[in-house]
Amino acid sequence: MRVRWILSAAGFSTLLLASGAATAVRSGAPTGGPPRQQQEEQEDYYRKWLREDVLYVITPQEKDVFQKLTNDDERDQFIEQFWLRRDPDPRTPANEFKLEHYRRIAYANENFSAGWPGWMTDRGKIYIIHGPPDEIEELPSGGEYERTLPEGGGRTSVFPYQKWRYRYLEGVGTNVEVEFVDRDFSGIYRLALSPEEKDAFLHVPNAGFTAAEELGLAERRQRPYFAPHGSYPLMNYREQDSAFARYERFVDVQLNGPYAKWHHTHSFHDRGSATLIRDRVVYRLPFGRLGHWVAGRFVAQDVRKIFDHRSARTAELLCRSK
Repeated sequence: MRVRWILSAAGFSTLLLASGAATAVRSGAPTGGPPRQQQEEQEDYYRKWLREDVLYVITPQEKDVFQKLTNDDERDQFIEQFWLRRDPDPRTPANEFKLEHYRRIAYANENFSAGWPGWMTDRGKIYIIHGPPDEIEELPSGGEYERTLPEGGGRTSVFPYQKWRYRYLEGVGTNVEVEFVDRDFSGIYRLALSPEEKDAFLHVPNAGFTAAEELGLAERRQRPYFAPHGSYPLMNYREQDSAFARYERFVDVQLNGPYAKWHHTHSFHDRGSATLIRDRVVYRLPFGRLGHWVAGRFVAQDVRKIFDHRSARTAELLCRSK
C-alpha cells in the first residue's frame, strides 16, 4: 500500500522542544582529563565540528579559513561568529538557526540511519539542508505500483521509495519533488535523478509496460529515461519532468552555503542539429560589498566548478539516447 502523509505542525513543535539537548551534546567542549587526553579531545571536537556538524552548511571559503587557524582561541572565536552570522534574530537569547540545525541532525540520525549515521545518508543531507518536507509519499516495502500520468501510466513493480514534496525551496523553486529509492532493500535510500529509478521492471523485457506500450503506441527504448530529448505518447508531460529540469533540481537541492541571494534559471536555444543550454545565476554574498570584496573571486570560481560539473553530467545524461 502506498502511503502519503503530511507533516503536522504539532509534530514539528514537539521535535523542536527537544533540540536543546541535542545541541548541548554536539556542541559541548571537551571534558577534563590529563593534558594529552584534553588535547586529543579538543582536536576531535574541532574535527567533528567541521566534518560532521556543519558539513552541509559551511561555505568553501569559511572552511578554508577555519583550516588555516593556528590555535584553539581562534577556532573558538570562529565557531562563535559562524553561528552569530546565521542567527535570524540576534535580539533573542537563543540562536534559532543553530537550534534548528542540531534538531535536524538529531532527527536525521534517529530516522535515517541504516548501517551508518543518518546525517551521512542522502535523506539526512537533504533534510539537514532544507528541513522537513511538506508532504511525503512512500511505499516502504516496494511492490505493485500504478504510475501517475506524468510517469507514463501503466502498472509496474517498484523498489521501496520515498517522494518528498516541498512547496517552496529558496534557490530551487516551487513544488519541488525529491525522490529517494532503496534499490537493494538495505534501508539506505539514495537520491534519484529520475522517477524511473524506482521501477524494478525498468530493464525487464515484457513487464511493467506504460500505458502507451500497452496500446502499441511506443516502445520501451523511447521512454524519456532512455531518450531524454524525445517525446512520448500519452504522457501528461510537465516541464519539471524533463531530464534537464530533473538534473537541475538534483544539483540545486544539494547545493549548500548561505548565499544572501541565489537565483538560477536556464533556457534552451535551437541551433539546428544541436541545442544550446544556457544557465544564468544571480547571487549575492552576505555582508554586502565587504562580502564580495573578501570572497567574491573565490565564490565565482566555485560556482564555475559547479556548472562545469553540471555540463559534463548533462552530456552524460544525453548519451543514454545514443
